Amino acid sequence: MPKSSRSKGQFFIVSAVIIISFVSLLAIFFQNIYRPNPTYASLYPELEQISMIKESLCSVVKTRDNFGENVFSIHLNEIEERLREYFLERGMILSISHVILPDKVIFNYNITSPGFKSESKIFCE
Repeated sequence: MPKSSRSKGQFFIVSAVIIISFVSLLAIFFQNIYRPNPTYASLYPELEQISMIKESLCSVVKTRDNFGENVFSIHLNEIEERLREYFLERGMILSISHVILPDKVIFNYNITSPGFKSESKIFCE
């Protein structure tokens, strides 16, 4: 076999190995980018608190029939203040507002901390 044809064969083999390696590395890189991160919730502890806020506020609304409107409104304000203090102790700012309607209560709340902001609205009946 002539020397030039042997070196051409080696060149094609080496080139194929390099190209396959490069494509494999790209595939691994893109796979890691689009893979879901199971630790996402632990990166933002605020996400875990959202359900706690809803449960706390809606549990108070369920007791609405036990109080008059003035007492119920005072009770809501007290719960909202306790939640604000709870979040402030954990380095988060919580702002809540509510609208009392005849059949439900609408809550708007924002959670803010360094690197996180959430705005939510919930309806409790």
